[in-house]
Amino acid sequence: MPRLREPSGRGWLAPLIVLGLAAWGGYLAFGAYRFDHDPRRGAIILGCVAAFVGGWFWLLRTRR
Repeated sequence: MPRLREPSGRGWLAPLIVLGLAAWGGYLAFGAYRFDHDPRRGAIILGCVAAFVGGWFWLLRTRR
């Protein structure tokens, strides 16, 4: 079965969503850090955001 191509003009949507998720994760991580100035809180949130985005990209790249 041939691989489906993305419609033209929509190639900017996925990077925009990733940037939005990264910005939101950074905002949440900064807020968690400011709660009690424990850098582990921010690192946990950033790690969860990175795992989510990484898993999302892995699924997009391996779809058939």
